[in-house]
Amino acid sequence: MELDELSSDSTISYSSETQNEIPLFFETSDITYIPKVEELKPKITNIVSSINLGCNLNLKNIALKLKNAEFNSNKISTIILKSKDIKVTSTIFSNGKMICSGAKNEKESKLACKKFSKIVKKMGYNVELRDFKIQNIVASYDIKFKISLLDLYNKLNFMINNSKNFGNNNNYCKFNKELFPTLIFYINESKISLLFFESGKVVLYGAKNIKEIEDIFKKMYPYLIESKKEKQI
Repeated sequence: MELDELSSDSTISYSSETQNEIPLFFETSDITYIPKVEELKPKITNIVSSINLGCNLNLKNIALKLKNAEFNSNKISTIILKSKDIKVTSTIFSNGKMICSGAKNEKESKLACKKFSKIVKKMGYNVELRDFKIQNIVASYDIKFKISLLDLYNKLNFMINNSKNFGNNNNYCKFNKELFPTLIFYINESKISLLFFESGKVVLYGAKNIKEIEDIFKKMYPYLIESKKEKQI
């Protein structure tokens, strides 16, 4: 009988033996939802930016006058400034270069740079902000399913050796479960590194903008789906 010939009053009977073999319900925990790549959005965890204050600085003098300044006299002297109202830390060099880290978006990073530069300006320096740049964005994805890192490692190594997009450009893949239960994949062209965790978390760092992060992740996502870890019975 064809499927389209079945009506609501049609009756299909099974023997008791057959009925015992057919599960009436499936455990929902056995079904893993695989989201489309468009559904997954990166979570920005840290933005590192740099800016030039446009003047040389006496770091010891600034550290003595500011309560929240920490002076470091290593090979390259710096002062570290922290703010109570924003979770951004500033590292300032004697040549006027300043690095801000901890922001969650570009706007917050720019505001932090301006705030710390005003603090330095109040110390009597002729501050003139120049060359704001995003140096590094750290972002993470949760892909909602577990990954077999060994399978992924094998697939990425094959891709490095054979793909025109990722191959033969000093890219590399590292995985040693005993030393560090995370797979590391480095893309030399973009200077971006990816960390893959068995739980399904993916961390990317080294990107200069969000588009870079999204483009790299879209290229990697098919390999993650192929390396999905099956539930152990």
